[in-house]
Amino acid sequence: MRSEQITIENSIHTPLAGDMPAYRTVEAHLRQQIVSGALPAGMLLPSRRELASSYRVSMTTIERAVGALLADGALVARDRKGTFVAGRIVAKETPPITASRETTHIGIILPDGFDPNEMSPPDQWLAPIVCALKDATAANESQATFVSLEPDGEARTTLTAAIQSLLERGVDVVIYVASNEAEMSSRTLQSAAAGLLPVVFVVAQEHCLPCSSVTYGSRDAGYQATRHLLEQGCQSILFFAAIRMEYVELRLSGAREAIRRSGCLEAELSDAIKGHAVHDTDLYVKRIDLAEQSSRVEQMNALHDIERTAYSWATEVIKSGATFDGVVAANDSQAIGFIRAASEQGLRVGVDYAIVGFDDTLAAAAYDLTSMHPPLRELGHEAVRLAFDMARDSGHRQMSCLHSQMIVRSSSHLATRRLGDANGLSTSSQTDFKGKSL
Repeated sequence: MRSEQITIENSIHTPLAGDMPAYRTVEAHLRQQIVSGALPAGMLLPSRRELASSYRVSMTTIERAVGALLADGALVARDRKGTFVAGRIVAKETPPITASRETTHIGIILPDGFDPNEMSPPDQWLAPIVCALKDATAANESQATFVSLEPDGEARTTLTAAIQSLLERGVDVVIYVASNEAEMSSRTLQSAAAGLLPVVFVVAQEHCLPCSSVTYGSRDAGYQATRHLLEQGCQSILFFAAIRMEYVELRLSGAREAIRRSGCLEAELSDAIKGHAVHDTDLYVKRIDLAEQSSRVEQMNALHDIERTAYSWATEVIKSGATFDGVVAANDSQAIGFIRAASEQGLRVGVDYAIVGFDDTLAAAAYDLTSMHPPLRELGHEAVRLAFDMARDSGHRQMSCLHSQMIVRSSSHLATRRLGDANGLSTSSQTDFKGKSL
């Protein structure tokens, strides 16, 4: 018997009925038409493009709906001919299209073997995000399945296995906690998930990739840190970094923008980044390139030694004759290395210069260092919100960029300390500043 193609009578209008994910709604409607006989056995299903147009949803949503029907035998695919209604329908109860809500199953991929159940010692970046992901999914009565990538495996194979595992467990959407933009592009889920799962990336810095993601702004953080020093009366600000990485360039860009917008003709910014020369000096700079390290272990060791590297680099910068009354350090470890080196050169933090770091680590609090606090828990909560949106309409991409919060401590109270010197206060009496957030 010759197969005939039929036209779907679309009883779903935009927006789709109910609050369940869009692909579930389409799947339920198609299944109802199969069971009722509106789509008889042997009939050729309209093309994916025609279905997307009829239901007013994305191609990805149609692929997921049809994929579910193919998986349980309600539809059958024939090479070069198309997708047909099966001769024998596999019975399956489906929720009504008007259902108020369906529990969303979220798959969460974590990097490098990170165990969400054993966060000891806690990872300062991952642990708050993971805790927030757990809290947000529980608060929304959703199911969360965590999968960790293995640190020693081949990245693409490991990621593909993780995606396959999540697909087999029936997740609706994936949250992928990526280390950086390079990981997002090299480990892209487009091929691994074969377009069947919508993905929300969580990444630590801005990017320009066309995907749904939540991040926080390094450029904005650099702007805030520099503006704060300007407000403290600093006029000659040094941007200091002992290692050259993408987030460093972003924070430097924000610092330059703060100087440009300050309207202060006396304000100036120089930079001492180990990778190019300090401005207005003849200092020779050697470049450290982590890409040349032979293994991930060596890369991590280099990063763990960043405070020691910063101390050596700061010593060179100060001895070269660089002048400054304010310092924006690329992160807290580098700020602490700078403080140690400056102290040995007779420069007192909060008296001779003010300094701000980034990341608000435990060490920053111990050194009374003003620092930019990253919105890590907020990243987790926002990722879950985007995941719910993506589960309902996987073709709708969103990008959220959150702001860091400045935690002000004594290291940046330069103006106050100078006022204290003028009033005859001792240095020791000026160091009792309590941390506060702006």
